[in-house]
Amino acid sequence: MIAFLIGATIGGAVLGAATGLIALGASSMGLRSATLAAGVLLLSALWEASGRPVPSLTRQVDDAWLTKYRGWVYGLGFGAQLGVGFVTYVTTPLTYGFVAAGILLGDPGVLLASGVVYGTTRGLSIFTTAGVRSPDELRSFFLRLQRLLSPARVGASLLLGAGLTLVFVTGGTAL
Repeated sequence: MIAFLIGATIGGAVLGAATGLIALGASSMGLRSATLAAGVLLLSALWEASGRPVPSLTRQVDDAWLTKYRGWVYGLGFGAQLGVGFVTYVTTPLTYGFVAAGILLGDPGVLLASGVVYGTTRGLSIFTTAGVRSPDELRSFFLRLQRLLSPARVGASLLLGAGLTLVFVTGGTAL
């Protein structure tokens, strides 16, 4: 579990650093825009609220890794892929919104820090299943997750709305 968390944090850092480098290029071409970033956040909020699926790869880590490699190797690899956010299933427009708005706001340091937080948060998700020991417990866990899906979408949309407001009020400087 710890290897998974470390991998996800590293993956998030890679995502943040790559986004920061792209943002530097976009900024040098005059593409920095808090207004466009706010528009991206608004579209992400509307998309999230709609519950519609987002374009995504349909792959996971190769299951053969479970028997082929040590647990820490599998954990690091899967965690890193989850932390990057784009190399496995993307289930929310927040992933795309983070990168697009980040590029438009153009602060590499903030993007690196945001990527670390993003990856770490995704990595912490593994601890939600720490007590699951049987198929019945797993089914029960997934049923609880399904019940939380709608409130989570509303919460995510509200957070995106708050981000949108922050971008408009500060012109992007608070991010």
